Amino acid sequence: IMDDDQKELLIRHKEKSSKYLEYYLISVEKCLYALHTSISNATDGNIVTGLLIREWLEMVDAIEHLFKENKIPPAMILTRTAFEVLMQLQYLNDGDTDEKAACFNKFVSYKNANSIENLIKINQKNGKTNNSELEKILKESKKNFEKTNSQAEKIAKDKLLARKKHGYPRGWYHVYDQKITSIAGLARNINDSITLSLYELTYKETLSVFNELI
Repeated sequence: IMDDDQKELLIRHKEKSSKYLEYYLISVEKCLYALHTSISNATDGNIVTGLLIREWLEMVDAIEHLFKENKIPPAMILTRTAFEVLMQLQYLNDGDTDEKAACFNKFVSYKNANSIENLIKINQKNGKTNNSELEKILKESKKNFEKTNSQAEKIAKDKLLARKKHGYPRGWYHVYDQKITSIAGLARNINDSITLSLYELTYKETLSVFNELI
């Protein structure tokens, strides 16, 4: 049961959430339009756009259910993650889309292979020696990373290996542009005053309300 202060915080967060939810919808409509107009041409950019839109819509659906069940802290965390996906969508479709999509695909392959390798190491440390299924998946992930079907993929692979020398790549956008090392950097790079304002709201205001609620 929430007290009056918690209820006031909840109302305040819901009001502000509705503002950037409207912006979410406008931005996704633009991405959907771009995807629809070139749907017959299955480029990497269109495919990755579709994947990110699907991920975003699933999050928005989950956020709605969490708010209805009055589960505010997890809803706020997911709201922040959904905004990160939205910024990636906006950045992806703001020029050089296929080149950025190639960086996305190479980063996912690299990340998957790295995660599976770590899981195999944990299993071996815990005495589990039969990791044949994981090793098959690992082999496939490494194969996908090494494979370059276009010049964009070759460049993306080379960029990722270059970033790896200085530590784990922060995201596919970091693979594309070494100067973007965080979500905050991505928000600034989009160079959109609305996005920057929403970033401030989503990260600072949401964190403030979240801390007060818990």
